[in-house]
Amino acid sequence: MPNCSFFNSPFAYNGADMANALPGLRTPEALRRLASSLQTALSEYEHLYQMRPWKYMHMFSHTTTGLFPFCWVYACLSFLVSVLILIDAVGRDHAALTASLLLCMITVGNLHLASYAFYMRRTELFRKGALIVQEIERLCANCPTTFYLTDIYIPLSDSVELCWVYRDDRLVSLPVALLVDGDIALLRPGRPAPCRCRELFPSKQGCRRMFQRGDRHEEINEPDKQGCVEPCACLAVEILESPAVSVFRRCCASKCERRPPLIEETNRILHRYMERILLPVVVGLGVCTAVVQYCLMENLEDGWIVAFLARLALVVLPLLMPAVSAFMIGFHCLNNARLIASLQYGWSGFGRMLDLAIHLYLGQPEHLPYTTGPYPTLGSVTSVGVVDKKGILSLADPSAEKVFFFSNDGEGTPGASQSSTRRAHVLDLSGNGSQLQFDDPNWNSFVSHLKPVGLNALLNGCGLRGEWTKFLDHLEAVSHIAGGGQMAVNSRRCLCTLAKAMHFDPDNACSNFDIKRILAAYRMAPQLNNGKSEKTPVGNAFATVLQDHSNTYSQMMCQGSADMLMPMCSYYWDGRRVRQLDKWHQRKIKDFATRYNLTAYCLALTYRPLPRWAINYPCDNCYYDLTNSLFNAVELKTMESYCSKCSDAATSTCSLDTLLQSALVSSPQSKDVFFKDHVFLGMVAFQYQAKPDVVRLIERLDKMCIRFIHFSKENEFRSRVFAEKMGLETGWNCHISLEASENGASSTQQRRIGNVVKRKCCEFSTTAQNLTFTSEPDVSKLRLEADVLNFSCKVSLADADLHVDRAPLADETELTPLLGSNSNLSSKEFKIVNSTDPSVRSVSADSLTSCCMETDPSGMYGDSSDFLISNQAQLPKGIDNIRPHLSSVDNVPLLVPLFTDCVEAATNEMLRIMQENDECVCVVGSSLNVDNAELFCTADVAVSVEPELPLAHRINSLPCAFSVHSLDKGFLTNAFATSMPMLRRFRVAFYFLLSCSLLLSFVQLASLAAVQWTPFAPDMLLWLLCLALPVLSASLAMPTPERTAAAGSDSPLVHKRRSNRKEIVTFFTQFSVKFLPSGFGVLLLFVLTTRFLQSTSTANTNDHWPQKSSDGHVRLPPPQLLLAQNYCAWFFLLYMIGVSASHVHCYELMMNKPPTRNRNWLFACLALQLVQSFYCSPPLWPGRWKFRYGDVPWFVSVFAFLWTIPVLCINEAMKRLEASQHQRRQRRRRLSFDTKLGMNSPF
Repeated sequence: MPNCSFFNSPFAYNGADMANALPGLRTPEALRRLASSLQTALSEYEHLYQMRPWKYMHMFSHTTTGLFPFCWVYACLSFLVSVLILIDAVGRDHAALTASLLLCMITVGNLHLASYAFYMRRTELFRKGALIVQEIERLCANCPTTFYLTDIYIPLSDSVELCWVYRDDRLVSLPVALLVDGDIALLRPGRPAPCRCRELFPSKQGCRRMFQRGDRHEEINEPDKQGCVEPCACLAVEILESPAVSVFRRCCASKCERRPPLIEETNRILHRYMERILLPVVVGLGVCTAVVQYCLMENLEDGWIVAFLARLALVVLPLLMPAVSAFMIGFHCLNNARLIASLQYGWSGFGRMLDLAIHLYLGQPEHLPYTTGPYPTLGSVTSVGVVDKKGILSLADPSAEKVFFFSNDGEGTPGASQSSTRRAHVLDLSGNGSQLQFDDPNWNSFVSHLKPVGLNALLNGCGLRGEWTKFLDHLEAVSHIAGGGQMAVNSRRCLCTLAKAMHFDPDNACSNFDIKRILAAYRMAPQLNNGKSEKTPVGNAFATVLQDHSNTYSQMMCQGSADMLMPMCSYYWDGRRVRQLDKWHQRKIKDFATRYNLTAYCLALTYRPLPRWAINYPCDNCYYDLTNSLFNAVELKTMESYCSKCSDAATSTCSLDTLLQSALVSSPQSKDVFFKDHVFLGMVAFQYQAKPDVVRLIERLDKMCIRFIHFSKENEFRSRVFAEKMGLETGWNCHISLEASENGASSTQQRRIGNVVKRKCCEFSTTAQNLTFTSEPDVSKLRLEADVLNFSCKVSLADADLHVDRAPLADETELTPLLGSNSNLSSKEFKIVNSTDPSVRSVSADSLTSCCMETDPSGMYGDSSDFLISNQAQLPKGIDNIRPHLSSVDNVPLLVPLFTDCVEAATNEMLRIMQENDECVCVVGSSLNVDNAELFCTADVAVSVEPELPLAHRINSLPCAFSVHSLDKGFLTNAFATSMPMLRRFRVAFYFLLSCSLLLSFVQLASLAAVQWTPFAPDMLLWLLCLALPVLSASLAMPTPERTAAAGSDSPLVHKRRSNRKEIVTFFTQFSVKFLPSGFGVLLLFVLTTRFLQSTSTANTNDHWPQKSSDGHVRLPPPQLLLAQNYCAWFFLLYMIGVSASHVHCYELMMNKPPTRNRNWLFACLALQLVQSFYCSPPLWPGRWKFRYGDVPWFVSVFAFLWTIPVLCINEAMKRLEASQHQRRQRRRRLSFDTKLGMNSPF
């Protein structure tokens, strides 16, 4: 790098000297204060998390049931059913009495589960925050490592929020989340305050200013007559409150109202349809049956009412599903454990996952199993929204993408025309950010053109980051004070990789240069109320004055924006010598700069030889504000005459002596010598490159029909270019700006600089064709580039008294000081004609087919941005217009992959809009951005990225279910691919259990209506509802040992918050076809069994009930009824096993994939049938059996077994139909997902 050992730059932040005066806190003390602040914040909400059952009776309401559907309605009905069975069974049926007491205990257990889930859900974020506080306290007790970055000149990024703080007697970059009260920080000019803070030292008035988060320190001195402005200084402030405290408060106050879509679906089914529709209908039918029976039957006394109510209770009991709470919490914890084990440890054994599931049930809050529910939410995700770009989607810094320069190929050729010799070239570069290479293998042909660019990049390189940082902070403050349509440059663009691509050796190339002075200048553009919201960078120039050891020359290397440097340039370097710029060159420069200022970042590089006296020019500790000196009439006239002369002598060249002569003509005390007669070397376009892993991630999400959405904070053009690099659709009708539309700048926004420039702008007219200003210009009809053209054409390229001989010189001198022996590259002349390589594109005056955009005959180059701006669909602009568009036009805002101009509030509101329209959104963002905490709380599930600084990462990731280092490990796709099959299997199991319960209730109600005893006794019914059927359903939800590659290949399930009539009809159709045949078989079996058993009985029994004895009491059930009930229960379980065989592989026929491959299901079926047979065996109940199974006719048993065959056939036929419908839905959704929004674009 340049020799800077003796150079004490006034522009660099001298943090070491300031650290001696402001010692700051020690890291252990800061951590103790952070732990104390967070503990205090948690204690503010601790009273809300104390369980007081008499205060939180609403925990059993329908809206706060948490993970379980058990509410006060189910609890009351369960206790009522238990009491009715108990009253009916007292003194005569001990099994029913036991079942009644067991049901009461199950109800109490369900109440405990509901209250436990409510408490765990409500306190989960609080408990996770307490764990973070404990971790901080543990670090304080041990020897803590440093949690900051010693490099304070890290480029600014929205993804990583850092602050300059004094820690351990030095100035460091600290994550904002780790700031504590009492910290001494430096508030950089123009940068937002990280939190609530106060000025450390009182001002001249004796007061200390207060800053809230987002406030800016903006104090700029007025420029003197020569335009010199003292650089803005950092302001020392005292932190009053840690930002981590606001994160904790925001998360604790959010109340975690989000619930997994699966929980909403089950609550809707159980509370809306079963509780409010089915239960009243069933009870109503039972009461109507009782009334009819009372009217038809004779000799009935009061005793029959108790028996009827008890049997009506057995009809209602299956609808209460007493085991559904334990079923749901068991699989919720087990599937979450399986997901966590799969993502963090790989596929492990069942024992380890069971142990992890127990820890999740007991309240391990790391992955928020009760608040977020990772597995059901990730399995339902329809959109993945990424709210940060730098370091997550892209590399941390933009990399050079294109290099622009001029050549002149016709020199020395007799009769060569002007148009055939001038060429503009663009070389493309590619790489991974840390290493670049030219796409053209013949780039060495241009080495003589590229050498000045590479040397300029090294001499103004990363060794001057301190000077660059202070200058950019000053520009930030200036841009905010001036307002208008300009924005500051956030960070310098590193060109070191470009120099390495040219094979420069930094040490050898820069060893003979000493930096003597550093110059910095800027200018503000006029504020024009043109109705356009696109902001352009503030014109800036940063230059180093160098002393060459090899000769007597002094020279200046300059970098900056093209609209700032182009008016300073009178010449350009063509690879061999210096030539004069003309209008054609200016147009090409403007064309290239305009496009890449809109869509990327553009940096111009120039060179200026200086006389010796320029080294001692008094320019220390000041910047040059050139805004007010732009529109001098004399300078405009001089520039116009100069441009006309340049067009007449386009092929003339000049020597280095001529450039020095122009410098000597000027006054030695004039600053103008630094800002004119520059030699244009080239321009470099920068762009953020998408990470290859992100591109692959988007492709995988696309295969899963999961929409990738980028919430970009940048403008529309830059966002679209980057989105195209990621592979997103960004054409017509594919992007929406969330920035509220403005009707124009108000009078209060017209600040000092804007007024001056606007007034000057209206006083002149340029000679460019079709571009004339009057006193009241119709700015709305101007192209965007007209502003840039105006700004560029109003700076004098030479003073009125400067005379440069533009005649060809006999001795044409090469740029020896610039291209001497300091570099390790040799200068080569070149001529390229009709290059066919796509990576190298030549531009001539006749042929306008270049990498740059074509220009119109008028000389205005607005076609590019006109096309960019006009390529917009009629989509809503601004977050306030999204909901009206969705309600009255179409749903396109829910389908676009790109939102631009996003701020925190707009992004948060858009997430809510998506959730209102049945979208399940996974938000991915940086864990080092404090503003993301609220977005994480709003999302259905959140994933934080970039835990380079673990402690700050954990604080900001408090509401996140998962935290990953980067997205390059396939984490998201693995999480979705793992969660989707688990969610599908659980839904199959849940609906199977629901259908079985409905079938039990239907069989009981049908027998009640037919004036029969119920086919299932209370104890057998409880056995089926609480053990047999849940275990059989659970076997369907367990994963199969063989994991196919197609897992998760289907689109995610869309859980709608409102079920339409078609879905309800579909469910009852499937229930009628799949399950009702088994119910009719059980009813027929019960009737046949009771008939034949009664015929063999010696007692004179009547098949109707209730029967009245001679003493007026209701007769007990006949002894053969118990045998019939057990017989029916055994075959009912067999039928349900047959039906479940079609549910093992939902969309594959048994002949293609037999259910026995699922060993969990096979083991469950065998075990349940054995237990059922043992439970129904006569030796288990001595004294209760007066009949044997042999008393049942053989053809009844044969009929019962054979009834399994039509049940299986009907289910297989229905499964074939469902499989075809599923494939059709998948194709339709894939077609809808793949349909491009821009396919009807007029472009």
